Amino acid sequence: MSENIVYSKAELTGACRETFRRVASGLPAEIGAHLTCSDGVRTHGTKGNHFLFNVWDRRQIPHLHRDYFNYCLNYCVTARAKGLPDTTLHLWINTLRIHRNRAQNRVYLVHQVRRHTPQGFSFETTDRSVNAAVRFNLPNRLQEVPDFLEPLYLRLIGALHPVLLPVIHSVNRPMTAADQAQVRAAKGAIRAQGRPLPPDERRFSRSVPRSWRIELLRRHGNRCARCGATLTLSTAQMDHIVPYSKGGLREISNFQPLCAGCNREKSDQRE
Repeated sequence: MSENIVYSKAELTGACRETFRRVASGLPAEIGAHLTCSDGVRTHGTKGNHFLFNVWDRRQIPHLHRDYFNYCLNYCVTARAKGLPDTTLHLWINTLRIHRNRAQNRVYLVHQVRRHTPQGFSFETTDRSVNAAVRFNLPNRLQEVPDFLEPLYLRLIGALHPVLLPVIHSVNRPMTAADQAQVRAAKGAIRAQGRPLPPDERRFSRSVPRSWRIELLRRHGNRCARCGATLTLSTAQMDHIVPYSKGGLREISNFQPLCAGCNREKSDQRE
């Protein structure tokens, strides 16, 4: 087989579902019996080059959405040809989507997930997410994929699911009138944060929150990180220091403000 083997969604669906079957039966019953998984691998990303497969706890529904509180396998079909790991397995929590006791739950999750992240996985956090991730290449033989993935899933879920259960139980307790008001306020805050940027800022801000843009400009004294030219919110172009396609993380430390000329020059150098 080619060293740069690329799996189809159908191939990965079979391998991932077999992996899940083994993992669910290999975990303690109080965890494994409550887990479920995606019906199949789905396409993700603007270029359609990422395949996702999620595992989550049935008890978290409907208050914790399965797309924002899960164990996610992310396979990039173009990564290995570029010399990068083709797969990430991670606990993925979007803390903005925790509508009950969000601040308290976020503090708890950051502390406990960091503390209990298993060996070989890296703890990662942004202003809106908590992750524990490991990156690797899938085996070149499809029949070996479940054997390869099973121990990784068991380590990740076995270490971190006991940490998640208090959050799952807390959001599912009966809601009081005060709880309902809190949820409405939290959802309203998300909608406000999701309002479109002004057109002149939107052009170069595809995945960079406005709060990050303001902070990045402050850190760099409102100047281009390469040439020192003066920048504003409308002229700054936020650049991935390590490109996402090369494994760069979507966190504020991986962005820098550039002027149009420097950003164009850096893009030309990549090509």
